[in-house]
Amino acid sequence: MKKIMVIAMSEIHDPASMEVFLDLYYCDVKEIDNREALITFIEQIAKKAGTTVLKTYIYSYKPQGYTAIGILSDSSVVIHTWPEYRLVNINIFTCGFHRGIDPRKAVGYIYQTLRPGVMCTRTVKRNRRFWGKCGKIMKK
Repeated sequence: MKKIMVIAMSEIHDPASMEVFLDLYYCDVKEIDNREALITFIEQIAKKAGTTVLKTYIYSYKPQGYTAIGILSDSSVVIHTWPEYRLVNINIFTCGFHRGIDPRKAVGYIYQTLRPGVMCTRTVKRNRRFWGKCGKIMKK
């Protein structure tokens, strides 16, 4: 019989890492509709979260839209834009919550920059208490 452990997200008080997902609708996409603006946007997101950008990759779609990935000193920022729909999806994943790194600190900056009509967010906390144990639990 397999042993499965279920932990409610609200029970994780000391997360090892955290991930914030943002779906932004009816955005002012022109604020990030070029490579330079995207690089600056990613750098500011990282700064607000308490981390730094190591490398940025940007892919430009034709006729429009971008996927941008910022490799951070503590994980990553991923941005997808759909200018034709005024839609932007952002994922900020960071480690180092115990050192004050928190992707939620960047949400206000993102909102002020893109001025969405609707913004949906989800936060996922990863628990360090079970690192190295989950594989053992699942194998039994």
